[in-house]
Amino acid sequence: MLMWEGHVVHAMRHPVTVTKDSDGPPQFIGIRAGTLDIGGAQVPTSQTIMWHPGMVVTDAGAGPEASPEAKRYAIRPPDGERFLAWSPDHLQSPAGQNPAATARWDLSDIPGQVGATTVAESSVGRPGRLRAMISRAVDLVTALVRRDP
Repeated sequence: MLMWEGHVVHAMRHPVTVTKDSDGPPQFIGIRAGTLDIGGAQVPTSQTIMWHPGMVVTDAGAGPEASPEAKRYAIRPPDGERFLAWSPDHLQSPAGQNPAATARWDLSDIPGQVGATTVAESSVGRPGRLRAMISRAVDLVTALVRRDP
């Protein structure tokens, strides 16, 4: 992924639910390093940070499965926008500066950023391997993001 090459990329638009100890609402979404099973191969993944300067954080209740003091929060970017994502193992944001997207997916035959609408619109009448690969990649990233940070 471009993040693991030191780029900041646009990520998903949908809300993410995180569980955090009671020291206040999260300032970003953190995803631990781990592995993805892709066709039976274990592919290591780096830690990932998702953030947006205007992200909306909503209290979603207690998170007792993590600890007695933990709370759940629903976090979403502003309407019509996406989170930014990067790997702090490969890119350090300069102090006092907000990260900005430094790379686009630029997949052949798919204009703009990758997303379910873009994939569906650009693939109409041309089902095939690329569409299946993108769909699987979106599913894998979504599963990774839904893990507790």
